[in-house]
Amino acid sequence: HDLKHQIVLLREEAGSARSKEYLDQMEQEIRIYEDQNKTGNRVLDVVLTAKSAHCRAKDIELKVIADGSLLSFMDDMEISALFGNMLDNAIENAERQPDHEKRLVSLYVTREKGFLLIRMQNYCDEKLKFKNGMPVTTKADHHLHGYGMKSMQKTVQKYNGSVVAAQENNWFVLRILIPLKEMPDPHTGKENATP
Repeated sequence: HDLKHQIVLLREEAGSARSKEYLDQMEQEIRIYEDQNKTGNRVLDVVLTAKSAHCRAKDIELKVIADGSLLSFMDDMEISALFGNMLDNAIENAERQPDHEKRLVSLYVTREKGFLLIRMQNYCDEKLKFKNGMPVTTKADHHLHGYGMKSMQKTVQKYNGSVVAAQENNWFVLRILIPLKEMPDPHTGKENATP
């Protein structure tokens, strides 16, 4: 944030086209850095960095609090598909919000009482229909859509977990719980979670 303030000050004082060009380049590099995520999981970081850049371009606020190390038991393709599908659905909904103040998406990946908890939320003022704890697709081609949710369920069920979706006070909330087994981390000696 300090760099942003310094750039504004420099821009006001800078008169030459060259200094403006230099400052524009600095701002672009800062934006790229801000979009990068460091969660402790390489694959999750790649997915989040791409989605963060997309959200920035679409004026969507994406908040992420994630301990990616908790995902070490999953394979890379599962992580990519699970989080890619979740974020795509949330971002698509956020893009439809005409009020830019309501273009909000949040993702939490944490450990809670022996479980991996993944919670995705996005503002959603349209009334959704649910069947068996999952939203019924609103997309026109029902045969080709809804696959992302089914894919998420399949991955989570592989690890004896559950996926539940709900609408709470104009927020769509997707919760994933996967039980974790306690195993000592060979590096720290502390207990580390795996399914």
